[in-house]
Amino acid sequence: MKKLLALVASLLLVASFATPAQSAGAKYKVYQKTLATFSSTATTLTGQQKAQVKAAVEANPDAEKFICTGIRYFSQPMSVNIMVRKRAKAACEYAKQLNPELSTWYQNKPTQARSYAGKVLLTVKTEKAEPTFDSFDPEDISSLAFSSVQAKLASISKDQALSYTLIAGPSVSDSAKVRENARLQNSLLFWSSVYSEPFAAYLYTGDDVDWLIGELEARGNPFWNDLVRNHYWRSTGNCSQSSAAVIPGNHHFIHCQRSTSGSLRESNIFAHELAHLPIASFAGNQPLGIFSTFPVWMNEGGAQFFSIVLTNEANDDDSAYWHKLHLSSSRDKITLSTRPEGVNFKDLLADITVAETVELMTVLESQSALDNNTPYAMGLWATELLVAIKGIDTYFEFLQGLDSNTDWEAALEETYGFDKGDLYGYLTKYLHWIWKTYK
Repeated sequence: MKKLLALVASLLLVASFATPAQSAGAKYKVYQKTLATFSSTATTLTGQQKAQVKAAVEANPDAEKFICTGIRYFSQPMSVNIMVRKRAKAACEYAKQLNPELSTWYQNKPTQARSYAGKVLLTVKTEKAEPTFDSFDPEDISSLAFSSVQAKLASISKDQALSYTLIAGPSVSDSAKVRENARLQNSLLFWSSVYSEPFAAYLYTGDDVDWLIGELEARGNPFWNDLVRNHYWRSTGNCSQSSAAVIPGNHHFIHCQRSTSGSLRESNIFAHELAHLPIASFAGNQPLGIFSTFPVWMNEGGAQFFSIVLTNEANDDDSAYWHKLHLSSSRDKITLSTRPEGVNFKDLLADITVAETVELMTVLESQSALDNNTPYAMGLWATELLVAIKGIDTYFEFLQGLDSNTDWEAALEETYGFDKGDLYGYLTKYLHWIWKTYK
């Protein structure tokens, strides 16, 4: 427990440091190094400490900010601030001596982690170049995509939010209705900028299956009967299906309520199904109308991405939980021309080649997403990449570019300036990073 508390305290220390004002929205690469321990009341740098400062300067030749923070244990007298501040000043002055172009800043901060007391933390910030599909830092993709969606969300008037009809089965609790309605609020606002079709959302439990089928048939939807009365429901009495239907003039979706519906893992499903409505609506604008083909990875992965970043319980700016979940929970066995014996999805990503990514994504354009995680995972990461590099408005331009004369491949090339093969190739570097980071 002591080790855990120390770790938490050290994390809080780093997270709480204030830095000089910086331009809004700037993206930085951050390098941090704690200097070796000072002896007693010393305020000058030892040879070892100078070597550490020099290494930090040389490792960051284009640094924009070089911040030196003297650290005082929170219960020590304020007079200790003077000592640790002098240490921080000495470190920054030496860094400035090594590189006169550096912008340095020294300060002092308290900590509850004893192991940091009396030390100096160097924080070096280097502004990153604007990312491109040819050159991007994979660790930035999730946060860039997240920020783009959140900025769009903040720009839309709350009066513009979509209205919808929530229809709950007799066995659905009031708390479930409140919870699921809350999970849609950001989506209702976000999608209102490109989608305006009235729609209904049904919540049901395993006890409401007959009721739901009656409701769906009344809407002219008899083709979900087997979906709702599936084998799992017959053997357990518990529902399991959530799905969306985009019938002209009759958009609706269903969402099963079960004991795990309140969990983080399932927090985004309601918003996922809602996302299918606008995405599928645009897909239906292609030359063959509602019978037009649209990549399964783009449909399911797109809905997955937007449901994560638009559901308050689910979203986080690096999507770490979801990357790890998609990587570790997949049991899909992938067969490619280069791997005819088949390989586990997770293992494939370790060294997947550009050609293999292109082959896999091409397969996922039409592969069923039923009982298959791969279209969700690969589609999530491909959608993130599109939104991260070019922004959400460009993604909307792509969707809005689908019309009776333009299919998704032509719209992709017209909007982004490259074809689907190029996109699949760009994705490879991100897949390697996902595997390396979350394996």
